[in-house]
Amino acid sequence: MSATVSSLRATSSAPAKTASWRGLPSPPAERVSAFSHALAERAFSFDYCARLWYDSDELIQRNRPMEFYTLASSSAGNAALVCHENTHILIDAGISCRRITQSLAALSLTLDDLDGILITHEHIDHVRALGTLQKKHAVPLYASFGTAAAISYPAPYLHAFAADETFTIKDLQIRSFRTSHDAKESVGYRIESSDGSLAVLTDTGFITDDAHDAVLGADMLLLESNHDVVMLKNGDYPYYLKQRILGECGHLSNEAAAEFAVECVRAGTSDILLAHLSDENNSPQLAEYTVGRALQASGLSVRLSAAPRDTISEVHVCRRSPSFASEN
Repeated sequence: MSATVSSLRATSSAPAKTASWRGLPSPPAERVSAFSHALAERAFSFDYCARLWYDSDELIQRNRPMEFYTLASSSAGNAALVCHENTHILIDAGISCRRITQSLAALSLTLDDLDGILITHEHIDHVRALGTLQKKHAVPLYASFGTAAAISYPAPYLHAFAADETFTIKDLQIRSFRTSHDAKESVGYRIESSDGSLAVLTDTGFITDDAHDAVLGADMLLLESNHDVVMLKNGDYPYYLKQRILGECGHLSNEAAAEFAVECVRAGTSDILLAHLSDENNSPQLAEYTVGRALQASGLSVRLSAAPRDTISEVHVCRRSPSFASEN
């Protein structure tokens, strides 16, 4: 077997040729790289290696890092997608089922590819599509006990959990944590793959102890940066609504997001995507400026951007930083 493996390794590192096994053309460079990586991990039979080399995307999928997208992010509707190898998880479903379907199609996926839906809380801008989804697709839904009691979803597909529970969906480990919002039992999530992590923290009036402990050190962070305090106070919202947003069970301001972002980057976060921006009391430019200024003042560098309101974001690769990986 060792001779076969040695021979295959030599083949994978050699220049591509026009034809080889069974007369098929040489595969693309991405497949060569994925094949070589997998071969270094363990010795497969020759037939299995040959089949994967020419006939399958399995190795390429296996060696892709975890990826994250927002499909929509605003006070009007929120949805995000986590992809790792052959695992696909939707986080919140606060836009129409049609828009979710279209967004998935743009990423070459369908609703049937979803392995689960994680819900942060029961407000309409996070669960709008659930009614249609439960009728058309049997996608498992994961929600805290409080949130599960506040929504309608078929029992066989509803998985309720305690707000500080850790569970798995296929190859991903999910850690839930409490947030502070005017909902039954709102949560955020930290998601771990074999080579990276991401955290989702939105809809919270302040950084709870649970959130602080769970989020710190995540490689990628979706962080609420809902409003500019001055814009909100001077805006047209009625007094009660301003107080709700500014309260401990409301939403995180740009300034609060900036303070926590500094702490997260110091702990190893390399990519921050600002989310749930108010259309009336904020702007992407202002949110990025406020958080970026705080990071710059602390001498920190990070990928920083604001999630698009109504379109799919750029891909955010959740890969462990080499410097922090070596420390851990």
